[in-house]
Amino acid sequence: MTTKLIIKSMIKSGSDYTVEFDAYITDMGQSFSSTWNTEDVFGRNDPIATFQGTRRTISLSFDVPAASKGDAEANLKKCAKLATFLYPGYNSKQTTIVGPEGVTIPVEVSKNLSRPPLVKINFGNLIQSMKGNDGLLGFIDSYSFTPVMEAGMFGKNSLYPRTIAISLSFTALHQTELGHTTSGWMATKLPFT
Repeated sequence: MTTKLIIKSMIKSGSDYTVEFDAYITDMGQSFSSTWNTEDVFGRNDPIATFQGTRRTISLSFDVPAASKGDAEANLKKCAKLATFLYPGYNSKQTTIVGPEGVTIPVEVSKNLSRPPLVKINFGNLIQSMKGNDGLLGFIDSYSFTPVMEAGMFGKNSLYPRTIAISLSFTALHQTELGHTTSGWMATKLPFT
């Protein structure tokens, strides 16, 4: 049974910045790593440790099958679109100059990074925001897609894989304060359910 995996780019809103895969999950793992600043001091066996933060990373591998050449072509386009989600957004400033014979020519004078390539991922109850189905905010550390050659291809001159294996690594950015207070766990639910 396939499951819907939705990845939204936060560069801009809209359907052009969303990719949905009907996917078979082949592997998924989550890791939580705490960062500590330690300092060894004279006369003390143990270092003095200062807590800095906890990082959550998710590794995800899935296969995207195609029942027809049209599906296979669409899947390949989705893979290419997802690759664009790893690049930032830029603002550019333009001016016009007057060229020969009084013709105005637009000229780009500067370009600056304005939006980081953040994404939101939603995969059922396994990857979601603690606030609901909006998607878990973060960034993709690595992404690869590989045609499964054993499954075959559609087409003769232009080839479209029947199945594409995709893997990615994702770092979640916490949008809710997590931790414990004297009365218990601060959030309403755990970040990984």
